[in-house]
Amino acid sequence: MQGKNDFQNIEEYRGDIFFSEALGINKVPSASRLRQRLDMIPITATKIIKEESCKLLNKNKVKLGTCIDEFIPLDIDVSPFDNSNSQKEEIGYTYKKFMGYAPIFAYVGQDEGYLVNLELRNGKQHCQKNTPEFLKKVFSIQKKLPNLLFVYAWIQVMIHQII
Repeated sequence: MQGKNDFQNIEEYRGDIFFSEALGINKVPSASRLRQRLDMIPITATKIIKEESCKLLNKNKVKLGTCIDEFIPLDIDVSPFDNSNSQKEEIGYTYKKFMGYAPIFAYVGQDEGYLVNLELRNGKQHCQKNTPEFLKKVFSIQKKLPNLLFVYAWIQVMIHQII
């Protein structure tokens, strides 16, 4: 499968016993079933990845870089990806004037920039659309990081002034 990027390519391995045994599966899925299962990964895995990331930061007692008066910065930004020469689904014309996606990222820490949340967005989506919901998710993740609670309270006050 290396170098192949189409779900249909799995079909050539459906009768290959070595392929299924190497993956530890009983049966190689059809192209449509593979796509369905891979589409489900973000729904189930994203929550687990974020929870485990918080556990990792807490377990290792990570010291996050501060800026003004010991505040830990939370950097939230939309970063358009240029996919102009592709046929990818759901790309759109971004504010950077190219076709692509416009994901939003939230990082915490002055120098380190630990990722605490992200969301893949269509390029044509306005950067502020659904941002309050994104921030609520960031705040719920931050609650799991005890050394960041004061940042949560400070940012929440700022957000209420904006919304």
